[in-house]
Amino acid sequence: MNDFEKPTEKATTPKEILNALQGVKAVQSDIMGIVNLGGGAAASMALAFLRAYYEKLPEDVARRLDKIDPKAMQCIPSVTGMHLTGESLKEFAEKVASPESFTQTVRAVNAYRRKLGLPLLGPDGWPAGEGGDAVKQTPRWCPIKNGA
Repeated sequence: MNDFEKPTEKATTPKEILNALQGVKAVQSDIMGIVNLGGGAAASMALAFLRAYYEKLPEDVARRLDKIDPKAMQCIPSVTGMHLTGESLKEFAEKVASPESFTQTVRAVNAYRRKLGLPLLGPDGWPAGEGGDAVKQTPRWCPIKNGA
């Protein structure tokens, strides 16, 4: 059984911090897409995942992501049951997953990718390919072929 009262273990190594940052980045991207679709239960789920990844970040790393409102992050447990939609979802999402906060998160991800000797991401959050174009691949489990 999960112990939800136990504090989240913070990432300590550069690799763990990178994993948490990449989780934040991925879920921010999902939230921006969900907002465009209207929200609901999917938004609540994405917000919960965003908070889980964000809580794994060491305080000094989270503090540098100043485009993410830390007070809004603390409110996520109380808002997830509301299944926000429309304008209320958009207003809340802007506090944690705005285009500006996504860009800032991508920069943080790239700082850790650089430390670990990994290829950098493009501004869209995907691995940069030749000529700066993003290389997007459909996951193997997806029935849609790459490039479709």
